[in-house]
Amino acid sequence: MAKNAMRRVTKTIFITINLIISLLFLVACLSPYINPANWWLNGFTGLIVPYLILVLIFFVIFWITVKPRLVWIPLITLLAGWQQLIVVFAWHPGMGFSKQKHDAVLRIVDWNVQSFNGLSKTKQEKKLMPNELAATAARYYLHAGIQQCIQCR
Repeated sequence: MAKNAMRRVTKTIFITINLIISLLFLVACLSPYINPANWWLNGFTGLIVPYLILVLIFFVIFWITVKPRLVWIPLITLLAGWQQLIVVFAWHPGMGFSKQKHDAVLRIVDWNVQSFNGLSKTKQEKKLMPNELAATAARYYLHAGIQQCIQCR
């Protein structure tokens, strides 16, 4: 008798956790459409989307092995939020990268340059870092300008 009660309580807890995670994921899927100024909580749910996806995948595997009938809860949730899945994992099937770009397109490349001048943490080197980066950029643009000027002739 106690074994059945414990099993029922455990099953209820797992289903409740699964429903809460599913609800949080679906609310997080609305984050591109809801202004965080109107509803600030949605901004935080958008930050935990990758973790919610992992938990939902765990629940898919868990319910397949324990109670296959309940696998539909996380599976339908993941299918309803397929757009967030594509955004999180940056998977764009059929889209290739083109080296040719239109004149109206601006491409931006960003690098993490925290350790650009090595791993030194001395105050003197930190003070010089912005000047060195600016000088490097100036040299590049000066060289590029000279090359462009030579090609114009």
